[in-house]
Amino acid sequence: MHIGIASPITISEFFEFLDEQSKELSKGVVGLKAPAVDTVAKELLKQGHTISIYTLANEVSDLVILNGDRLKIYIGPFKRKGFFKAITIFNKEAGYIEKSIRLESKLPDIIHANWTYEFALGSISFKNKIPIVVTVRDWAPLILQLNKNYYRFSRLILNNKIFRTPSIFFISNSPYIQGKIESRWKIKTPVIPNPVNENFVSTPKIHNDSFSPVLISVSNGLGKLKNIETLLRAFQLVLMDKSDARLRLVGSPFLPQNAKMKKWDNQGLLKNVELLGTVKHEDLISLYDEATVMVHPSLEESFGNTLIEAMARKVPVIGGMYSGAVPYVLDYGKSGFLCDVTSIESIGESILVLLKDQKLRQKLIKNATERIANKFSSKAITEQSLKLYSKLIQEAK
Repeated sequence: MHIGIASPITISEFFEFLDEQSKELSKGVVGLKAPAVDTVAKELLKQGHTISIYTLANEVSDLVILNGDRLKIYIGPFKRKGFFKAITIFNKEAGYIEKSIRLESKLPDIIHANWTYEFALGSISFKNKIPIVVTVRDWAPLILQLNKNYYRFSRLILNNKIFRTPSIFFISNSPYIQGKIESRWKIKTPVIPNPVNENFVSTPKIHNDSFSPVLISVSNGLGKLKNIETLLRAFQLVLMDKSDARLRLVGSPFLPQNAKMKKWDNQGLLKNVELLGTVKHEDLISLYDEATVMVHPSLEESFGNTLIEAMARKVPVIGGMYSGAVPYVLDYGKSGFLCDVTSIESIGESILVLLKDQKLRQKLIKNATERIANKFSSKAITEQSLKLYSKLIQEAK
């Protein structure tokens, strides 16, 4: 099967599939990154399918084409400032996606676009020629509600245009998103969740010999939804009982020079807290292996990749019982500990329960490991995707 994928990707994830000239050409090109898409695309290649990827990157100024065995990657620029992207409703970025698809000597059997924005917009011109399927990976109305600016407003306009386009198909990445789509747009969608990166499953776990509890939380934002301050205040309660506990914060905002970190430090909220900033994926695996518990205080998630990464590394997870897709990912409490993450006391008490109850930790780890294998592995997600592709291609004939 020849499958087109319109999406952000991490260019380096496909290095092994490229020819020597393309490897040289791709040096220094990072891409916009989408681990869930990277994982499925690589699995499709390993299974012998032909893949064309239509993507964008900040590091290129004109269209770049990379080649490999059964792989083509078309990379358009994503360099314009957010203001100019917003006022033109991302038409130039979508134009590069459409142009890339038109450069194909023969169209793919199907195009799978990810997110309801520029990648979908660039793909829908071909809806009368081949099936177009779009995976909805976030909820634009809620994002605008929490980030009231023109950039997010333009994203909502684009999102609505995609949903109003006839003759395209949609996938939800969680029952949470599925319910939102059905309620707002009266469209029924299948659920195909995000897969876990295979490195998190295949890399042997390093045993943690530390007797001091190590908590970890991973986030790339400090907005209201991420709820980090509540976690910090809950951790200060934990320290009253477990004075040697440590909390590691991983993600781009967690640096000493960040203004919010300075503020929280002055308030005494960073006692025994390690600010690690952004780390490489392989280093994140090691950090999970050193952790006793992973805490995810987010108030809303359309899915939650960090949850399945921690689960794959056999780290018991605490998440919000009302936090969008989080209960689904944690199998409604069977594969993770659910609590009210709006409550400082609830988070603190949940952490202490898990730190003190080894049998409960082991039970959650066992259930989570099985859930990863059965529900979120790259092979399971790829199999679901291929079944849907075959069905849509057959129906289009």
